[in-house]
Amino acid sequence: MSGFVRLRVARGVLLCLAGTAVAVAQSGQLISLVQPKGTGRVIYRADPEWKIELLDLLDEGTRPVLQLTNPGQKLSVSYLMFVNDTGKHDSESCRRAVVEPILARMGQIVSIKNSHTGSYTAKSGKVLATHSYLVSEMGDIKMQQQNLFGFYGDASTCFEVHISKFSYQPGDDKLLEAEMDRFQFDPGYQPTTMDYFQDGEIFFRARNAPGPAAFYYRAALDSLSPGATDTRQVTLRRILTDQLVMSYGMSGEMKKSRALATEAIARDPEYPLNYYNLACADAEQGHAADATIHLRQAFDRKANTLPGEKLPDPAKDDSFLKLKKDKAFWEFVQGLSGGA
Repeated sequence: MSGFVRLRVARGVLLCLAGTAVAVAQSGQLISLVQPKGTGRVIYRADPEWKIELLDLLDEGTRPVLQLTNPGQKLSVSYLMFVNDTGKHDSESCRRAVVEPILARMGQIVSIKNSHTGSYTAKSGKVLATHSYLVSEMGDIKMQQQNLFGFYGDASTCFEVHISKFSYQPGDDKLLEAEMDRFQFDPGYQPTTMDYFQDGEIFFRARNAPGPAAFYYRAALDSLSPGATDTRQVTLRRILTDQLVMSYGMSGEMKKSRALATEAIARDPEYPLNYYNLACADAEQGHAADATIHLRQAFDRKANTLPGEKLPDPAKDDSFLKLKKDKAFWEFVQGLSGGA
């Protein structure tokens, strides 16, 4: 669905509302990683010594994971959150839910030594349930990879940190403990609209992951007051809807994309991007006549774009380029292009 990829020109409103999420992800500022559903957050401060290797949303959009590496120290750290469905409200149950399946699976393919269960009191004062083990070798390959897990759990959420160190030596324990101390999380935190929005922007723009972004944009949209009419709420709803429609389209979920755009038109009939998005969906599905109608409706309302925003040029949009061989449609698009 590459046709949905387009830059909203000078979208200053979005950047202001989202707190310049992409810039935050690359700076020393704090990032709140939240679940699309559920309470709590992991707080991460970007550090130039650490490289983001993975940012994903696992288990059907329920389990955010952030993985980082420090090449100089040969360290890897992963932060995760997930719903505590163990039936118990403690850290040990979270530990068992994760570690036991890992050990059962890994024990069949690698040599594990020094498996140990314990606890660790971090500098924050929180007590983490821990488990550590050494992967000494995999087949004929020497590994010497030390692994240390830390867990904190309450009635609703499990928080997890996994630290691994290659070429491990006993003196490296201080490095692993330092990362346990750096693990910041807030169990009782209730995510805000802007938390969801920021995480959605980081996935969408910085990590090029529209699928996970869609879960966060949906959560942000659902958190808005349905009947709010103040300018900020209306603006935010328009931006979130636009981002979510694009995320669905880029992920191949055309039914959801079309349904959301149609719903947005019914609720907000004068905002032109709603019609433009629907025209993109039409073009992706080869419906030139419908795309013509919706593009015309979008450009009839182009004066209603947000401050600092303008309609994309349809002649440069991959969605409409797919219909370039349709002479009548393409002449229509070129006529709009000059007024984009």
